[in-house]
Amino acid sequence: MSKVVGTAVIACLLAAAVPSYAAVSLYTDTASWNAAVSGTVPNLYSESFQGFVADAYFQTSPVAGSFFTLVQSGSDDFRNYVDVPLLGDIDNNGTSHASMYTNYGAVTVVMSFDSPLFAWGANFYGIEGEGLSLDLQSGDDILATLDVPTGDSFFGFVYMLPAESIDQIVFKSRTENIGPGGEGFGLDNIVGAGMPLVPAPGAILLGSLGAGLVSWMRRRKAL
Repeated sequence: MSKVVGTAVIACLLAAAVPSYAAVSLYTDTASWNAAVSGTVPNLYSESFQGFVADAYFQTSPVAGSFFTLVQSGSDDFRNYVDVPLLGDIDNNGTSHASMYTNYGAVTVVMSFDSPLFAWGANFYGIEGEGLSLDLQSGDDILATLDVPTGDSFFGFVYMLPAESIDQIVFKSRTENIGPGGEGFGLDNIVGAGMPLVPAPGAILLGSLGAGLVSWMRRRKAL
């Protein structure tokens, strides 16, 4: 009997330790992602890297985009820079983009946002080898881990818990691959949706009192 009880307790503890990711909706095309965030009246952001005039490396120091910074975690000098192609170069989509690299257990890339987000997406190019996962984080807490499809595609998400917001995404390899297969990929046309502004309770109360006062004054004037 005690063995059965002990097994049940362990199972309950394990279940409690695994977060629920049911609050995340995934999107594989930009139009569907835009439709999902359009009704929320959010702050919308984008970055296509077209404002960069020269390569910018974030292997050791952060590089700022329009609404985020990128920086490598771990030691390696392969990729991890904003690539501004020379005339005639064709790399990924042929335009300026983030040339990214992760290595299982050794190298990740951290994208930190200027303001918290509830939705994010980007065009990915050339994901293969070890695969790619995204840790959606609020501070040090991992809210969800998402697996990005291999190949070339848009990948985005909407996180639907209003009490929580995402202030950084950690790009990491999904598996260990000691054989052939690239661990680099391209990232471009990044979009984000900021948390909608919610009035403080005091502001809501003042607004209600003000509306009530105006209504009362109009009734008095009518009399």
